[in-house]
Amino acid sequence: MPKATAVFDADDSRLTGALARINGRMLALQSRIAKFAAAWIAVRAVAHVVSAGFEQMRGALEVGDKLNDLSANTGVAVADLVVLQQEFANAGKSAEDLGPAFAKMAKSIHGDAAGDTIEKLGLDLDTLKRKTPAEQFRALGAALNQVQDPSQRAAMAMEVFGRSGAELLSVFASNGADEAAQQIGSQAQILGRDAALFDDVSDKLEATGVKVRGFWVGVADQVAPVLKPLLDQFMQMDLASWGQKAGEAVAFIVQAFADGKIGDILFDSAKIAFANAVNFLAGAEMAVAQALWQAMSESIKNAITLFEILTTADFWVGMGNALLGIAQGFIALLLEGVAKLLDYLKAIPLVGDKIGDGAQKIRETAQGFRDAGQDNRNDGADLLTPQMDKAAERMRDLFANIGKAFSEGFDKGNSFIDTGDWQQHMESAIDGVMARVQSVSEQSRADTKPRKENVGAYDEELDAKKKPVTSALQKIGGGGRAGYSTGDPMLREQQRQTRELSTQTGLLRDVKRAIENKPAASTAVPAPVFG
Repeated sequence: MPKATAVFDADDSRLTGALARINGRMLALQSRIAKFAAAWIAVRAVAHVVSAGFEQMRGALEVGDKLNDLSANTGVAVADLVVLQQEFANAGKSAEDLGPAFAKMAKSIHGDAAGDTIEKLGLDLDTLKRKTPAEQFRALGAALNQVQDPSQRAAMAMEVFGRSGAELLSVFASNGADEAAQQIGSQAQILGRDAALFDDVSDKLEATGVKVRGFWVGVADQVAPVLKPLLDQFMQMDLASWGQKAGEAVAFIVQAFADGKIGDILFDSAKIAFANAVNFLAGAEMAVAQALWQAMSESIKNAITLFEILTTADFWVGMGNALLGIAQGFIALLLEGVAKLLDYLKAIPLVGDKIGDGAQKIRETAQGFRDAGQDNRNDGADLLTPQMDKAAERMRDLFANIGKAFSEGFDKGNSFIDTGDWQQHMESAIDGVMARVQSVSEQSRADTKPRKENVGAYDEELDAKKKPVTSALQKIGGGGRAGYSTGDPMLREQQRQTRELSTQTGLLRDVKRAIENKPAASTAVPAPVFG
């Protein structure tokens, strides 16, 4: 049996080129995303470093604040306190122990309470008083280290430094002043110089929150009086009525779907909208056409009116008087200028004598021309005013007639397609759906069985759900009845709320069953929610 073989050959160069371009754009997009991610990570890292640096600087300011306060309380120089705190920390002591220890030491030295003990340590009390607190502390520590008997050394330390004296022996025994000073370095000198400054800056930083709060307090002072009336109006608004309107719209849509009328309503709406658009365009075209026709007619009327004005003798007489008055006024202006020039020349010797009263005579002539020109302009105005009023009336009629023609044309074209029947059909469908919504809602509420009102003294079903609060005496059978009381207003309100919730629950249950097309558990067939 013969066989046929077909060979197909296709040029896929275009497809390959398109795929290559798509791949290139994807790679470019990936590159941009990677660059953006790297920039974002860098920004976050810089922000973290700046934030950490700010916190470290804030910590340094707080250290200066605390040292300045401690120096004021103990009398120890800030530079010495920095070294002493480090020395205490190296010996396993808290820096907070430094203040009480120096306070007790000052009391012992200057109050002569431990004078004998200090003398036994081989120190001169008067010489010790003249030293700085830090020098006093180190001198006493060195002297205590020389006491060989540990118990005696502890007792003498407690006599000078109080109950914390025994704990300070570890500090004295370490002899760590030089090591602490080396660890601190130049911090001691810097803090000694700037502790007061750091204290002031730290306190002001703490107060920035109060200042910022002051800004918002000022804003609230101006905004609150304006905001209060709005909030008062909002509190008086009944949002439940708005919710009912929204619910009516949702119920209408649901019921329209259930009745199968949503398509008819949407189709009628689309037809009416399309017809209105066509009517609008037709009205616009008709309005423009009729307005242009009216404009042509008005142009003929304008020409007739202009011809009537130009063929009237009063127009030309009035125009001549007006032009003559303008010319006379211009001549009077020129003569007034000549008179002023003669006034300047009159002040020149010899020349002024020859001029004499020439300037005054020219002014009188100019005034005559001025008066005559004014009379001619008035006469011209009296003759031209009726003609100008006639022209103005014609222009008003022009715009009024064109506007009227435009409006009439639009009204004619806007009724090109009659949508009355479609509108009536859609309104009938909407009214039918709204009637179905009303009837279904009433039927659903009627089919929902509310809990029977408990008219007795005790409701077992309600009690099974929520036990009343009883007093201890009622629980053991004393102090009154342990059961319900029909005179309790709180109990009646609870029962009323329970009945209302039961009604709403039943209604929602029926709606859910109707949507799922499941029959009710009872033998009675409930009314359909959507018909």
